[in-house]
Amino acid sequence: MTRNRGTHNRREPNPTLFSALLFTHARVFEGSQAEFAASLGVASQSITRWVMGDTFPPQEYMDRIAERVGVSSEVLSLLGEVSLANACEVVAERLVEDSPAGQERSAKQRAAGERFTEMVVERGGQLAPAAYVLYLSGDADSRVGLVSFLDQHVDRVPIDTPPEALQLMVDLSSETK
Repeated sequence: MTRNRGTHNRREPNPTLFSALLFTHARVFEGSQAEFAASLGVASQSITRWVMGDTFPPQEYMDRIAERVGVSSEVLSLLGEVSLANACEVVAERLVEDSPAGQERSAKQRAAGERFTEMVVERGGQLAPAAYVLYLSGDADSRVGLVSFLDQHVDRVPIDTPPEALQLMVDLSSETK
């Protein structure tokens, strides 16, 4: 789906991983969507449309959101392409895309990818958006660490966990091993 990043970027409502991350961040860290909107300098209706998947923010707001959320605008754009309805398929596609040409991924990396996909299915899309952010933006080794952590602690990761907090949990867990 091609998105027009100008002022006429209306599309069919389609909640995405970006929508889920934006909703979570607004509620948990900004207090409300209205407060988040004020901090970005937009009307609260804009946040509502972005969360519902009705429209996608113009690039200048993507940059502001990226700064507030703590991930790059490129990762946010990628999350905006992943419908909540097909998140599992996109993760599986990403596994194939990331395989270096002419090289096979290690058994450990393949197993981590398969386990992450299983977790997405098992939790019925109720995996913290931060897990998708870290998985889709990380390299092969960081994905293995994330999946190893989630495999042991997924029930302790609230759905509203921000990406930086989840990364810290993963890092601390790997240091104690």
